[in-house]
Amino acid sequence: MSSKPTVRDLPNLRHIQIFNLALQSGSISLAADRMNLTQPAASQGISNLEKDMGAALLVRGGKSVTATEHGEIFAPRAARAITYLRGGIRTALGHAGQDQRLTDQLLRNITATQIRALIAIGRHGGFTVAAKSLALAQPTVHRTAKSLEAVCSFEVFRATYGRIELTASGHALNQSAKLARAELRQAREELALSTGKGRRTFVLGSLPLAQSQIIPEAITNMLQREKQLQVRVIEGRYAELLRGLREGDIDCLIGALRNPAPASDVSETALFDDDLVIVCAASHPLAQQASVALEQTLAYPWIAPPISTPSGQYLFETLDIERRASTPVRVVASSFVLLRELLLVGGFLTVISKAQVKKEIAEGFLHELPVPLEGQTRSIGFTMRNKWHPTTSQQAFLKALKDVAQKENGQQ
Repeated sequence: MSSKPTVRDLPNLRHIQIFNLALQSGSISLAADRMNLTQPAASQGISNLEKDMGAALLVRGGKSVTATEHGEIFAPRAARAITYLRGGIRTALGHAGQDQRLTDQLLRNITATQIRALIAIGRHGGFTVAAKSLALAQPTVHRTAKSLEAVCSFEVFRATYGRIELTASGHALNQSAKLARAELRQAREELALSTGKGRRTFVLGSLPLAQSQIIPEAITNMLQREKQLQVRVIEGRYAELLRGLREGDIDCLIGALRNPAPASDVSETALFDDDLVIVCAASHPLAQQASVALEQTLAYPWIAPPISTPSGQYLFETLDIERRASTPVRVVASSFVLLRELLLVGGFLTVISKAQVKKEIAEGFLHELPVPLEGQTRSIGFTMRNKWHPTTSQQAFLKALKDVAQKENGQQ
């Protein structure tokens, strides 16, 4: 799901810490002392960071250093990135039963190279595939992983059933590293925006409803105004998308809300309410009837959404179709494309979001059966990380999505 790590994903972590400390103290010398470096080494580190970020970040001279205009943009992102890493290290030490007072020491010693290897191994579950994703030799990635464990003095990776898995400490470190990477990616984009260079991105996790309706119109409207914006849409199961959101791979998730929010570090914002309906092909025998009882539908084959989805829960738990002695459920599928084709050619029925099939019903391909359903309304909206700070371009795309949803809501 996540894009593969590159050198530009993570600048030198020590250089970022020097920058943060220099701004806090107003002195590169004091920052050097805190990092156990010489003043020339610290100055060179900041120069390298500025070269990497493509902008001057600090004004040197006088009695103290201050941030440039670009430094003011970079500073809050850099501070949050280090805060994420510090929190992940502290949690990892706790899982390993080690003294959490070692947090800052580890933070000074862990390198961006080790973090990139950690993220790649965590994603791919093995050294070989991780090495390929990083365009490195497998022994190089293996040595880097071992060096990370040596620095941490706790187990980060564990071989199990032919895979390399992360320990609890490894998971804590990996999640914080990915969140830090997301902040620094946004920092690069904001700096690029300020200099009129580069590309801005929005990574959107999409559940089925938004794929067919809300997103296409929002993207079209947005890209007409933002010529340098690239929208990346990631489709998947809710659990996978939620994990990507919480780890920084995804900026925002749109679709049916769970209510309450599924985790303490995310929040939900409702856009509009949607109804579940039972649909079939316009040529289906039941489509010709003015009234239909639920019992009548059980004589025909059903397509069920996965039980992990709101519509699947409604079918399995509220309608109780799966628990019947002779269940009519013949297919369980999450693909809207497959579901649509089966409905059209196979005489099936299903329960689905009314907004998702609005176009097919209007064009006469599908038919909403007049079956009364109780308690089937659900909220559609955004799920976002509580500590996410969208860039200007990301805020604009969120507004475009809201505008389309508001328009849709007025048509319900």
